[in-house]
Amino acid sequence: MTNEIETIDLHVLVSYAVKQKKESAALQVVEQYQFHPPATRVLRHYYEQLPEAREEMACELRVVAQNQGVYLFALKAETWVYLYVSAPEDTFYIGEFDVVIEDSELLQFFGYESIKDYLKRRPSSFDALPPFDVQSEHQTKCVICGAEEGAFHLLGCPVEVCPWCDAQLNQCNCRFDQLGVDEFGSEDLLEQFEQRLEQKGRIPFTRGQGPSYPVAGTDTVPLKGTD
Repeated sequence: MTNEIETIDLHVLVSYAVKQKKESAALQVVEQYQFHPPATRVLRHYYEQLPEAREEMACELRVVAQNQGVYLFALKAETWVYLYVSAPEDTFYIGEFDVVIEDSELLQFFGYESIKDYLKRRPSSFDALPPFDVQSEHQTKCVICGAEEGAFHLLGCPVEVCPWCDAQLNQCNCRFDQLGVDEFGSEDLLEQFEQRLEQKGRIPFTRGQGPSYPVAGTDTVPLKGTD
């Protein structure tokens, strides 16, 4: 069952979390990142679960590392900086900025060979990270799966355009019609559809593509049809 707090509008969460005199500034930050779903997911997580119950507004986000649409974000609040991972299927809090990330699998995913390599290469401070240009990134990469311009989306990305009907591939019924099924109940069916999709000709990411509806936690695998 969906947690009740997940249905609360982000703007409402902000109003609960910060002092009234800072609410307007906090909402401006939310608006700044509103068209970048990975960043928005981090802001929502932050305001749903304020670290150590510190009632500070989020001031800025910067990217520590990213891979295949998954981001390691640094979030700067008024006096503290925190690390978050934002992926289409999940967003989670790591800790304060100086925390030592000990998850070797996570580090390797982001391109660090080991904990030692991460400690050697990680930025010394939040200000040492390059500013996060939301507009530039939105134009050159898919904000959901991270596909570069001209590359194919990860299968199931809600931004991918269907080559049969030009709608969103994970929303239209073409994926089911092509296989004559009502849902994808096995990996074999997914593989068959991927082969059929490649035979038809997948549509790569271009700057004009983008989510046409708010994304709160996108499905990476299409499972059910539409009515």
